[in-house]
Amino acid sequence: MPSLNQAAAKLFSALHSQKTFQTAAKVKPGQILAGKVVKLYPDQKASIQFGGKQIIAQLEVPLTVNGKYWFQVATVGEVIRLKILSNKVTSDQSGQGISALMEELGIKSTKDRSALLSQLLSNKIPFQKETILQAFQLMEGQANKLEARSLIVEMISRKLPLTSSALQAIQAKKDQQFGALLADTQDLLDKSAVAPATREALTNRLNGFTYQRNAPLMELLQTAVKEEWERGDTNLFQILKKAGVITDSTSYTDWQNTWKLSQSPSGQMNASPAIQEESHQLIKELHQLQQMQLTLSKSFQELLVSLTDLAENQVKGELPPLEKQKMASLQTQLLKSDFLSSIPTHLPQKYVDAIRQLIVNEVPNRENIDAVRQVIDRQLPTPSANVLLQLLSDSIEGQTLLLSDPKQYFLRKLGQVFHFSGINHEHNLLKDQIAETSIKEQTLKSILLQSFSDSGSKLTEKVDGLLHYLNGLQLTHHQETVNTVQVNLMLPGDHIGIKNDIQIDFEGNKDETGKINPDFCHIVFYLELEKLKETVIDMQVQKRMVRITVFNEHQQLETLFPLLKPELQEGLEKLDYHLTSVQWKAFEESDTSSPVQAAQTELDRTQGVDFRI
Repeated sequence: MPSLNQAAAKLFSALHSQKTFQTAAKVKPGQILAGKVVKLYPDQKASIQFGGKQIIAQLEVPLTVNGKYWFQVATVGEVIRLKILSNKVTSDQSGQGISALMEELGIKSTKDRSALLSQLLSNKIPFQKETILQAFQLMEGQANKLEARSLIVEMISRKLPLTSSALQAIQAKKDQQFGALLADTQDLLDKSAVAPATREALTNRLNGFTYQRNAPLMELLQTAVKEEWERGDTNLFQILKKAGVITDSTSYTDWQNTWKLSQSPSGQMNASPAIQEESHQLIKELHQLQQMQLTLSKSFQELLVSLTDLAENQVKGELPPLEKQKMASLQTQLLKSDFLSSIPTHLPQKYVDAIRQLIVNEVPNRENIDAVRQVIDRQLPTPSANVLLQLLSDSIEGQTLLLSDPKQYFLRKLGQVFHFSGINHEHNLLKDQIAETSIKEQTLKSILLQSFSDSGSKLTEKVDGLLHYLNGLQLTHHQETVNTVQVNLMLPGDHIGIKNDIQIDFEGNKDETGKINPDFCHIVFYLELEKLKETVIDMQVQKRMVRITVFNEHQQLETLFPLLKPELQEGLEKLDYHLTSVQWKAFEESDTSSPVQAAQTELDRTQGVDFRI
């Protein structure tokens, strides 16, 4: 984040650097490692330290105790073979050690190159000769080599392509505020020569992130109705019917005629004859409908409908033996899949519980079946769901309601980034999903790419910067090793709530099935708050025990913790977690140890690794 003060930046760096060696720990042929001989054993064996790890190696060449050497990975298999690049004991981070390495590799030494290698070593990042040659070439093409060096080290640790475009993307994410870029692009859009369809789609998508545009709900409805008539759409009619605003017996023609009767000679419409509700009540019903949307894959939704139909027949006593087997098979299929974890968190808890009971109970009860049927019956097709979200995002009433519920506000931000920023753009492009989607339903990145062809120079420049930022999000938002998962999210600041970006770092272990282990994880939130200023919330989970530390310069925050702790404790217990502590610390007091790293270190100690030198 670009605006961190020195103390907060130091904490930020510490919390990130603890992951570096773990991220790059899997050795590959050609990688170069700095190692120190800790102890020699009989039978030509030695204990050698690489970064923070020690391994027992079988020696085929003589080494010296406390000697520091440059090693290169020769082969990887059941036995990992390392070769010594030089018999000189100089594998340290001094100028002499780094110069010796470059001499062995046949690479010309310069001050900037030595500094880059030193930074890789201090972060315990293994590298290959080809990698550092590409890194040197990339760095030497940059005006600010000091800044480029730090970014390139991050790129190597994340195994990102060492290209100019990737560097631009990482630099944009580091230097820019996501929310500010979105708002600036939205401001320029009205003054640019963009095709009307592209302008409308881009404006709507940007406002879903920034909330810059707002208008009374009834005014938005009147405009939407008129536009839908011209296009022949029925999205709004379907939304209001699912929300219970229009009765099931009302036909689209009857509803359309009611609107037409309310139209004045000048073309203005009055919503009150067609919608017999006050706007504050209507927005609540629309909000409830939005919370009921499952956002599951088509196949998952079809499985849920089939299971509900079978369960209803079972309760009525109309389920033959073969159908009972089918029902049991569906339950098993859903249990073994990611279905339950895919249920959106905004769905009210009673419906989540009903769906879970429908899947796990051999004989589901009538009450749960009815609750699941309510959810199924209120699902909207994607175009209608997008119109609903737009009404909630663009209306004054929708924005006010959203701010009254911090949980929903936060979840809405997460949903916007996951579903509409374009972090899966290339994946969707490969599956040919973008070509089949209308521009209004496409992601921000897809629409931005289309806007290049018909926008003015000022907008093109801003769009270019925003695209670099989105590329940076894509490159850094998800990373996996054999045993861990790391996720980095940036939620943009907006005009109604949090003004500055929120950054979230998640780190978790994988279980034996390859899924995230909920017993061990580490989540860090970076916030820039209007009154409290820079705030970092560090949440560590170890064996489902939760420890929370709030880093901030205002110690009086501690007085609020006893008031908030009971509700937090209760919420965590519902999820089978136990809160052990909530504490305040100044930035200088940071303890950056990670339960994920601790658990992984313990795992490493129990696993033998066979190295041969």
